[in-house]
This record gives sequence, C-alpha cells and structure tokens, in this order.
Amino acid sequence: MQVKCTSCGASQNISQAQNCDFCRAPLPKIDTQSNWSNEKITKATLSGSYENVLSYVSRGIEDINQLINIHPDNEISEVDSLYLQRNRLRSINGINKFDLSTLNLSDNELSILDDFPTIREEVSFQSIDERFQLNIANNKSLTTFSDSVIKSLNSYKNITRFEINLIGCSDFDFSCLTKINFSNILGSRSIYGGSQFWIFVDPNVTLPIELKNQGFELKQDDDIQFHVSDEKNEAYQGVWWFLNKENQVALKDNISESKNEKPKSGCFIATAAMGDYDHPVVVDLRLFRDNWLRERKWGKNFITWYYEKGPKAAKVIEKSTLLRKITFFTIVKPLHLLTRNYR
Repeated sequence: MQVKCTSCGASQNISQAQNCDFCRAPLPKIDTQSNWSNEKITKATLSGSYENVLSYVSRGIEDINQLINIHPDNEISEVDSLYLQRNRLRSINGINKFDLSTLNLSDNELSILDDFPTIREEVSFQSIDERFQLNIANNKSLTTFSDSVIKSLNSYKNITRFEINLIGCSDFDFSCLTKINFSNILGSRSIYGGSQFWIFVDPNVTLPIELKNQGFELKQDDDIQFHVSDEKNEAYQGVWWFLNKENQVALKDNISESKNEKPKSGCFIATAAMGDYDHPVVVDLRLFRDNWLRERKWGKNFITWYYEKGPKAAKVIEKSTLLRKITFFTIVKPLHLLTRNYR
C-alpha cells in the first residue's frame, strides 16, 4: 500500500506502520484490517472452457475477504479453480467458502496455511471423484499447516489425486505432513486407477521416514510442470514424493507377511476393474465370497480355480481403460446385482 511521509513527502509501499525509508521519520500508523476493504480491486469474471476459473494474479490482494466482498455467493459456488499467485496474502482465512479443484497461492507471504477450501466433487463414469491441486510454492516464510487444516484434510475419504507444491518453501517443517492420514484419504471409488498423492519439494529436502513408512517414494525429473495456470504451465526445479493406493496396500501386505499373517487377498478382476481394493463394490463381492460361496463345496472349488486364474486376467485388465469398462459392465456390475441378496 502506498503511504506518503508527512516529513519529506516521499511515497513508499508498506504493510504496517514503520519509519520512512528516506528521512527515517515515523510514518502514519495504518489500520491494515480496514484499509484492504477500501482498496479498489477490479472484479474478475469467470473464464475457462472445461472448468470455471477465477484469476486474481498480481493484484495486490491481502485478504480473501476482498474477493468474498465483491463476488456474491452464487458466483463463488461456481468457481472450480482459483488463481491467487503473486499477491500479498499472509493468511487465507475465509477460503473455506470456496469449493475448488485447484488453488494457486504461489509467491505470496504466507507463514502458515491457516484455512482450507472444500474439495470439489467431480462426477465421472460410475463414480464421484475428488481431485485437488494446491500450489503454495515460493512462500518463503511458510512454516507449517495449522491443526485445523490437517483436520480438514483428514476428513476426506474419496481422493483420487491430490497434489501439493511446496518447492521454494525453505522454512517449511515437513513433519507436519506426517499428521495427515493418507490411508484414510486415499479411499477412492474411481474405476480409472488407484488413488495418488503427490508432494513436490526442493531436491535437498529429505523424505521423512514417517512418510516413507506409509509408502511414499522419491521421484524426480528435470522440470516439473505442476499445472496450467491462467497464463502458462508453471515449471519448477525439484523432486516429488509419490504415494498411490497400490503401494499402500502392498506395504500393508509386506508388514502382514513379516508378522506371519496371511496377506489379504481379494476379488482380483473386480479390483482391477474398479481400481481400488476397498471400493464398495469389491467389498460387497468379498462379503459374498466369505459369507456364502465358501459355505458350499462347489463354491470352494470355484474359489481355488479363480485364485489360480484370476490374477493373470486382472493384470491384463488393469492396464487398459477400455478393458476396465468392458469388465465392469459385462462381469462386475451384473455379478454385483446378482449377489446382493447373498452376502
């Protein structure tokens, strides 16, 4: 905000009361809480071909309420992607009024992520998916996620893809991420593949052992194309930590084997079609197998035969989206309807 020194007349940008950069005389005290609401911001309009984008890039925004005050609730509810990079945000309190799939907060002045939007549901083929991209890169003073944000993240159970960009956040305490219940979050009902969680970081950042124990793997590439903004792809130099549902299940199976426990087995073909071992349809079919099929001699013989042939067929099916769709409509869905009274 531009303030004029009453002593020498020099103008300068400040965000709180301080001494003049030129004559060192005290500058007028500023009530930042009231000034942002009076500052004029040209209202942006929704744009985008496939999603509704609201862009306020490099607009000097200091408070989320500046947007809330100029956009009625019906407009806020229509926003899919919100771009707020290169502003002066020190807090995003109030962002929970937005229901988003993308939030770009890169190059702001955040010291703590203190609020979180609702993650927008995307209705797709036989599923309701939730996918979210959070870009908070280059917030050099960012240190942590608040407990309320962690609680918000842990409330989600149907995430198919979640990306967090923390490149350039040199003061960030990555141990706060270990409080996230990834096992709970990656409970997708998508049939297009396993759920995935991506965390983009600087190359010198060490993957915390707590995240490695949950199944995260270190990945790297020369340039990371994080996502499309309203201007261009944003490329970052860094690496990423990657977790998917399959890694998590495999990790749990290895732990079970190490404890001489029988690793969990399931409906291979249904799992391949639905893309998730814990999909409700797969769970129902397992219940049918355990509660009805195993109680019959011919059923036990069928299970033995299926456990021999099923994994091979599943490996072929899971590699093709077309085969997944065909398998769902011709095998999984009819079988699910047929067995619903026998589990």
